[in-house]
Amino acid sequence: MKLLSIITVHLQDFKGLKSTFRSLAKVTGDPRVEWVVIDGGSRPASDADQQLLEEVAKLADRFVSEPDDGIYDAMNKGAQLANGAYFLFLNAGDRLSRDFEIETIADTCAEQKPDMIWAHAMREYADGKFGLMRFRKPRWAWLGMPVNHQAVFFSHILFANMEYDTSLRIAGDYDLLLRALKSGASVYLLEQVISEFAGGGCSQQQSLLSRAERDKIRQRHYRIPRVLNKMISLTDQAFAAVNAASPAFYRFWRKWV
Repeated sequence: MKLLSIITVHLQDFKGLKSTFRSLAKVTGDPRVEWVVIDGGSRPASDADQQLLEEVAKLADRFVSEPDDGIYDAMNKGAQLANGAYFLFLNAGDRLSRDFEIETIADTCAEQKPDMIWAHAMREYADGKFGLMRFRKPRWAWLGMPVNHQAVFFSHILFANMEYDTSLRIAGDYDLLLRALKSGASVYLLEQVISEFAGGGCSQQQSLLSRAERDKIRQRHYRIPRVLNKMISLTDQAFAAVNAASPAFYRFWRKWV
């Protein structure tokens, strides 16, 4: 068994896939790491796209290209094929941070053996600058996603007993994390930046659906009063508006909260 499986889901985002591909250079060839790529049956629009897909298929330890039932179905497929003691989902466009050190992960897994490791991520904003996205402690998970999914390491054992809910389209990461916490899963908080990602993903492009799913998930797992749930949702909406109006202010706020 490998130490770490990096799982990448991709569909028609060749620019993003290339970015992810390049970021893995520091772990390519490391016998402790494998790369699992699940492509949803992408159709290259150019020779360059075709060449990239062929290079990825050659480099990846496991490569599947076939239609799927959405991103969470594809991520479940990746987990089923993965052979690492821990999984990290870095989808097309997500990148390993320059600060990533496999030795730190190896030491943490050997000493702590947690069900999950939560770390920090860097978000790239519309103005091209980066901001730190810190994890929040598990006790605050009822307020919203406490850690970016690109900075969560799931143990193989944990994932063997649960998977993404494919009925969700946007907030499956939040649902999975809450189910893991409710099951008693242990969390190790790693004060290190693990990954980078660009804003403007599905959760932002479909913000209404994203908030609706998060409201539903919060209610399902915590049964909090509907008024409080609505207040949390409106607060999320307000912060999204602040982010759109002033990425610099949002970066400053999100660095500490």
